[in-house]
Amino acid sequence: MDRSRLGPYEIRHKLGEGGMGEVYLADDTRLGRQVAIKVLPAEFATDPERLARFEQEARAAAALNHPHIAAIHDFGVDDGVHYMVQEYLRGRDLSEEIAAGRMSLERALELGVEIAEALGAAHAAGIVHRDLKPANIFITEQGHAKILDFGLAKLTDLKPIGSADDSKTQSPTVLGTVAGQVMGTAGYMAPEQIEGGDIDGRADIFAFGCVLYEMLAGRRPFAGRSIMQTLDLIVHEDPAPLGEVRKGTPARLQWVFDKCLAKDPKRRYQDAEDLVVDLRWIAAAPEETSHAPSGGIAAQGPSRAGIPLPAAAVAGLVLVFAAAWLGSGWREVTVGTGNPLMQLGFALPPDVSFSSIGRRAVTINRQGTVIAFSADDQIWTRQLADTVSVPLRGTEDSGRAAVFSPDGGDPEQLLAMPEGYIADGPQLLDDNRLLYTRRQQRQVWDDAEIIVQSLAGGEAQVLLSGGRAGHWIGQQFLLYARGGGVFARRWDGTDSAALGPAAPVATGVQSGREITGTAQFDVSDSGVLVYMPGDVSVARGRQILWSDRNGAKQVAPIEPIPIQELALSMDGTRVAVAKNNNTGAEIWIYDLESGAGTRLTAGGIHGRPLWSADDRWIYYAEVTIEGAFGDVSRVRADGSGTPERVLTAIGGFSYRPEALTADGRTLVLDRVRTDAYYAPDVLLYDIESAEFRVVADAEVGEYHARLEVGPPQEMFTVDISLGGSRGFSVTADGQRFLYSELPGSLATNPLEEVRVVVGWLNQLQARVPQR
Repeated sequence: MDRSRLGPYEIRHKLGEGGMGEVYLADDTRLGRQVAIKVLPAEFATDPERLARFEQEARAAAALNHPHIAAIHDFGVDDGVHYMVQEYLRGRDLSEEIAAGRMSLERALELGVEIAEALGAAHAAGIVHRDLKPANIFITEQGHAKILDFGLAKLTDLKPIGSADDSKTQSPTVLGTVAGQVMGTAGYMAPEQIEGGDIDGRADIFAFGCVLYEMLAGRRPFAGRSIMQTLDLIVHEDPAPLGEVRKGTPARLQWVFDKCLAKDPKRRYQDAEDLVVDLRWIAAAPEETSHAPSGGIAAQGPSRAGIPLPAAAVAGLVLVFAAAWLGSGWREVTVGTGNPLMQLGFALPPDVSFSSIGRRAVTINRQGTVIAFSADDQIWTRQLADTVSVPLRGTEDSGRAAVFSPDGGDPEQLLAMPEGYIADGPQLLDDNRLLYTRRQQRQVWDDAEIIVQSLAGGEAQVLLSGGRAGHWIGQQFLLYARGGGVFARRWDGTDSAALGPAAPVATGVQSGREITGTAQFDVSDSGVLVYMPGDVSVARGRQILWSDRNGAKQVAPIEPIPIQELALSMDGTRVAVAKNNNTGAEIWIYDLESGAGTRLTAGGIHGRPLWSADDRWIYYAEVTIEGAFGDVSRVRADGSGTPERVLTAIGGFSYRPEALTADGRTLVLDRVRTDAYYAPDVLLYDIESAEFRVVADAEVGEYHARLEVGPPQEMFTVDISLGGSRGFSVTADGQRFLYSELPGSLATNPLEEVRVVVGWLNQLQARVPQR
């Protein structure tokens, strides 16, 4: 590029170049800092689709704010040159560090945790890297990892490729823009990438396994004599066990590699956060290399989804049970010495699915004899001594987040949270102390604190940082959740100084960790454990599809994004979505032809988007700190201006916009009481006069409008698993439907089972480390 300036940036010199264009060091004349500028190749500048995707990816990467992802500062065009501005990093990329020699186990795990955390943050935001490799991972002068080029891999064109041992400057990304072309770099691509199939975050996890293997072995796990041979090895062969390449490798680390590098994405880690948990678990005791931990566990544990479990994981109690066992009887499993473990696994009734898994969906009474769960918006109970689940009368269409009450009486407030904090999961330790989880409003739940506080007043004591859903059991163990795992520490109930080191109890436990912090497990006073397997994230990416009245599908050109609700514009060209992130939800607009997205709101929990009749405004609900939809606001659909408050929730009510009249003057609202549960009221709200008119008052049973509809007619079925309450929209002519669903099938991680474990509490004595 023969330029000395791009916009406000003065070019110093070229830093490098590749398939994605040239990279320059530049001075930001406005803020007085050095930056790195990536310039889109000139041959792409005349391609409208390329430009739209370049801007989309720039916006997506800029939305990521993570210490281990290179920050995007700006995006622009100057005299036909399109560029992206990134933070300038000093150090060297990971490929150079690997070339300098094999890393220590401790160093590789340290960097591995940072890289996996960054992938988890990106996947939660709906971004898949697609080209993770050592050359795209930068190691700063301070020794920390930063992932580069998120999403840019989609922008490079299909290039000729050389030999399998090409250096980083000769190892281009192999890409295409249409279905069936491979996307990625030879040696790091997942099998589904090579075969031209649909990919998601699990392809990044495969690439991560390749990178971590290379860090420890000093060589790639898949390295043929040619590119084609390398691709064939990835699809058909397993790499040499790391223990054969590097002596002294912990057996449980090999299990992590097996799970990352599984050919079938269904058998890999389904969530990068679970990968982080396992890496930290190994890093906590890297010296353990034998196949048999203490306690008399056999060297080879049972398998889950065809992958051998490490013996250390077998010692984790719940993982001792192999695959899902859906019978309605008991099975005894002997583990070492002491009392046997017993598992009861039962499936939900036919055609019944869990409700509101972002909130508590399964619980057990204190005696350990009755389980309650929320399914199809109703509470169901099951006696452990019985073989059937029974719906609880009176909870139809309203049964969610059940808990067993130890007694009766009127509710009373026990503690008030400081401003800006959210609390969850309380447990009375005794007559005077409460155990609960607390986080700041802008924190993620996995960074929350488990608190012990006296009901008589006094300061809150932080028992543990970096956990949630604490349970104190047996007067000696603290159970808590982090990521998709459950962990145990010894604790005598005094202060944080008495808290011992952690040991894993279970992995793959369903949780709502993105927004609500709920972990789907519970423990009775007698030590019966009940949990929901299958860690399917409520923020998992969903694809947006069109369908006609006969069910013929067409996928919209929008990358899978973590959405709960959507609304189609009146002209049918754009879709508004409530897009989840780690601390809340934002309103975004996506173009249904180009796939380009624009964020309209930030810094809160926003949902239930609604278009005005002229497509100029998006109305939406805001969640208050108490966790209920409350205020109603609106924002211009073109992204200009700032959000405007339309209705402020007061007097114990919260509001949800459902429709808007054609003249834009009247909102149709649901009104929900926040201090007691009734079916929602329906109101008309005049925006100009701020006056309400009640259409339906559910509490008193008064209805002032009548709606007559004909008999329903089934047209087609869709998978609404984990979808929100407004999961589809219809075009004005009623001929096409827009909706979202999870890519693939939830059969890979079913949410249709409850597991119960008895006798495991005694085993904790041998499994949880002493101080």
